[in-house]
Parts: sequence; structure tokens; C-alpha cells
Amino acid sequence: MSAGLPSTTHCPSSLGLDAASSSSIVPAAARLRDYATLAKPRIAVMVLITVAVGYAVGCRGSFDPVALLHALVGIGSVAVGCSVLNQWFERETDARMRRTERRPLPAGRIGATEALLLGTALALFGTAWLGSFVNPLTARLTLGAVAT
Repeated sequence: MSAGLPSTTHCPSSLGLDAASSSSIVPAAARLRDYATLAKPRIAVMVLITVAVGYAVGCRGSFDPVALLHALVGIGSVAVGCSVLNQWFERETDARMRRTERRPLPAGRIGATEALLLGTALALFGTAWLGSFVNPLTARLTLGAVAT
């Protein structure tokens, strides 16, 4: 050790991580890609386009972009949460299929508990957002869709 340097380094073992857990540390970019895979953004965008078109066609009176934005935030959160929960439910089947075995859950890059908590939190957040900023009926209908 040279003078003036701390006696511990910032390697995984000095942070209280063992060799097995340090090997599972994933770079941030790869982790974000895995979360994006769980979110199924193409499906979420299709849902949001449908919401926007439905709002534009069905709005009575003047078009309220703030109300539409609130609906998009809430329904978008629920859509992403449902995508995560769907992959959580299907993780064992996905692990047995060649086409899906490399998805984040079956491959073990994201844990099952983490995905369950994330999906549930997003669905509940979106439902609460809709109840607070859109209307209670939309929140109840959306929660019913989550439950099915």
C-alpha cells in the first residue's frame, strides 16, 4: 500500500458483495434494455395511440389536451405494468421456448420478485393517477382490465 491511499478499495468484495453477486452486476445500459423489453414499448405506444384517437373522436365540447395527457400517463403506466406482469406470469413457459428463453426474466437478468413488484407498482400507480386526475370510472374500468 502506498502512503495516503485508503486501506480498502472500491472493488465488489470491499462493498460487502461476494464473488457470486458481483458477477451478476449488469451494466446500466444493459439493465435499461432489459426493462424496456419488459415494458413492451411498441404495444404501449399502440395502446396510447388508441387512447388518443378515442379521446379525440369521443370528446364532447372542446378538446382538453391536459385531460388527454392525464389519461395517457395513467393508461400508459397501466399498459406497461400489465406487460411486465404478463411476462412475470409467463416466465416459466418462456424459459422452455427457444424463441423466448433469452428474455430478461427467463434468462435471470431480472428477478421474478423485482418484475412482480415493478408491474404491480406501475399498474397501481396508473390506476391511482386515473382516479385522481381523470375520473373514478376510468380508474375502476382500468383496474378491472388489470385483474383480467
